[in-house]
Amino acid sequence: SSYGTPKTAGKAPVSVPFNSCDVRLTRALQQAATIRGDRNPVDPFQGNKDVQGSLVVPVDFSVLGYLMKAAIGSPVTTGPVDVSGTDVYTHTFKIDAVNSLPSFILERGFTDLAQPIHQLYSGCKVNTLELTVGGDGELVATLGIMGADEASGTTSYADGETIENLFTERFQQFDASAEEGGAAVNLLREFKLSLANNLDGGSYVIGGGGARRALPEGIAGVSGSISALFEDDA
Repeated sequence: SSYGTPKTAGKAPVSVPFNSCDVRLTRALQQAATIRGDRNPVDPFQGNKDVQGSLVVPVDFSVLGYLMKAAIGSPVTTGPVDVSGTDVYTHTFKIDAVNSLPSFILERGFTDLAQPIHQLYSGCKVNTLELTVGGDGELVATLGIMGADEASGTTSYADGETIENLFTERFQQFDASAEEGGAAVNLLREFKLSLANNLDGGSYVIGGGGARRALPEGIAGVSGSISALFEDDA
């Protein structure tokens, strides 16, 4: 509810299965230009904090909704519609005209150590989302994440909370379908989709301890490519 400030109540933590995560904080030591009159180096000074990295997750039924909401915003949901005795809902995600991306907390726990370590990243937003569909490989999504700050400790942010553990019920490559102009297209070998929110990572303020004060969204960029069988001029 407040950017960069972890909740103390109503946390509702979710355990997300993932393939890899290299989100981390870096803080450069900048070289000072001070002249001291001899060859000895002067003390460097600290730059701003930079929290960013990538999170690779399987594309599945339980995790995908969280990722889409984080990357685009809340969907418009309609339904249910009875389809062969099953309730089907439709979730439509659209880029809003105003700043609407939610921020979130990301915690990574190294719980197999003798003294567990938990790294908590606050003020996180999804900067990029990349998805490749087709072929025989594992269907995964790669999220480029930016954040405000990092805190490390031996206790988890979710301690004492009921954690919703999402199980992996993954989509298969052959679960996808493609349409052009409302008609099915069965010639595609692969498509790649990239979404860029173009977050402004330079929102540092005096007195902010070197952490980002905010991560405003920029003009969204959508790009990608398709590869198709060449059978005729259609």
